[in-house]
Amino acid sequence: MPSRILVLDILRGCAVLLVIGRHQIPFPEGSHPLLKPFMDAWLRGGWVGVDLFFVLSGFFVSGLLFREQQRYGTLSFPRFFVRRGFKIYPSFYLLILVTVIVAHALGQVVPRRRLWTELLYIQSYRYGLWDHTWSLAVEEHFYLLLPLLLILLLRGRPGASDPFTALPRIVGLLGAGCLGLRIENAFRHPYSHIGSLFPTHLRLDSLAFGVLISYAFHYHADRFWKLARAYQKPLALGGCVLLAPAFIFQLETHAAIYTVGLTSFYLGSGLLLTSALTWHIPHHRFPKVVAFVGSQSYSIYLWHLPTRAWVSPLLDRAFPQPPGPATSFLLYFSACLVLGCAMGLLVETPFLRLRDRLFPSRSAPLVATT
Repeated sequence: MPSRILVLDILRGCAVLLVIGRHQIPFPEGSHPLLKPFMDAWLRGGWVGVDLFFVLSGFFVSGLLFREQQRYGTLSFPRFFVRRGFKIYPSFYLLILVTVIVAHALGQVVPRRRLWTELLYIQSYRYGLWDHTWSLAVEEHFYLLLPLLLILLLRGRPGASDPFTALPRIVGLLGAGCLGLRIENAFRHPYSHIGSLFPTHLRLDSLAFGVLISYAFHYHADRFWKLARAYQKPLALGGCVLLAPAFIFQLETHAAIYTVGLTSFYLGSGLLLTSALTWHIPHHRFPKVVAFVGSQSYSIYLWHLPTRAWVSPLLDRAFPQPPGPATSFLLYFSACLVLGCAMGLLVETPFLRLRDRLFPSRSAPLVATT
């Protein structure tokens, strides 16, 4: 696998590891004086892994459409959506089915409203069965809106080598609009996940910024690579600086984090992505392990909260005495990776192979040109 693709999987791996840490059981007071502050910071800021996911999704998914246009001069919305469906739906609806089965086995009632919220992908506006599937709803809405926008722009400039020249202005307006809506919402309502963090109309700018990077990557490659290589280290440093506030300030109690901060976090993720595309990844075991985790990040993300809810208590009870917080976290962390990777290999990968046989991609492979 070329290093430029490897690095995208490494970033996906970092994103899902951040999210896993966000949903850990907090370390109690009096825990290890060095380990607890690190774990608390991970718990406090790990949710920015979702912002990194959004930027990566915007970059990757729009790139599929850009390369299709460059290859054929047209875009096929039905093929795009069917291929996305093979990627997203089998694993997701299996999770919902297992959730219903486990709930009935435990004698729990599954609220129909929450079930339909999951099935219809409106979790970014109403609570569903799980707290993390809201981001899947945001991405699903993005998968509907992006190709329609690109097809509209393509029809406005048929035959042009770059029919998407309006994209930077559109992304800029969207970023300003989402930020304005977040600030207005913060003044009018107290913080809540479902009202301040989850709604699609407050988060689409993260995905759109990935689209903007992809547009520069595909249609202005010479300038993109010149700037990315010239400023590789400042871009990486700037990205880390822009992400840092999430690990310092508590999301729920600092309005700046869920207003301006969300803008800062996707900008930081985009700077990291731009810098990372120029990295040379050494052929060592550790980067390959992180990249493998990244390649299975969708399934790991899907199953990490069910792992905490169903598997971690069983693992903890396997000990004659309750395990310490560090041991309990390692069990949870390991179980997330094992179960997520297993579900990815058993469910996601076979459906992707079937998809590629039935609906081959119209996009050329992602290749970094110099």
